[in-house]
Amino acid sequence: MAMRLAYSIYEAIGHRVKIEQVCVFSDSEIALSWIRTPTLEQSVGVLVKNRVAEIRRICDELRTTVLFGYVSTTDNPSDCGTRGLTKTEFEGHMWWQGPEFLKHPSVWSKECRMFVLPGEQTCSITTATSSSSELLDWTRHNHLPSAKRTLAYVLRFIHRLSQKVNTELRKRLEASIPELRQMSTDAFI
Repeated sequence: MAMRLAYSIYEAIGHRVKIEQVCVFSDSEIALSWIRTPTLEQSVGVLVKNRVAEIRRICDELRTTVLFGYVSTTDNPSDCGTRGLTKTEFEGHMWWQGPEFLKHPSVWSKECRMFVLPGEQTCSITTATSSSSELLDWTRHNHLPSAKRTLAYVLRFIHRLSQKVNTELRKRLEASIPELRQMSTDAFI
């Protein structure tokens, strides 16, 4: 909710006033931990993942630095509306001007454990394969039975090697050489 409000304010006045940074405070250390974590586990649930994704999306759209920080429940003015206050308590309450520590930004980093969202890390991998490469040099074989025999030796060799590597690599080998999969199920050779 705070990020939606911050975004609305930024859109309304951002073109007239230079906003150098947006600071968002929460009294939920768990929520701040979810926001700080680059990738959330499945166990947090769909609702949490969607809210965190929305917060990150809004942070990207704000085009300014967004700081997150912790505020104790006793210093959180938003809780006052739900706790209930008498008329006299409400008149001079921090609800109107915020907690005292907000007037001193120099202490925020210590008291509020301020942080910025970690940036996304992008990894790019480029691979190239030659589609014209053949498993065997067919020019070296004059007869089909000779070529089949050589191919059988090559496949047996690769099959034996694949049995000695980890499962993930074996699956990749079988995906690129379908005959290996047949060897383990049929009497191929």
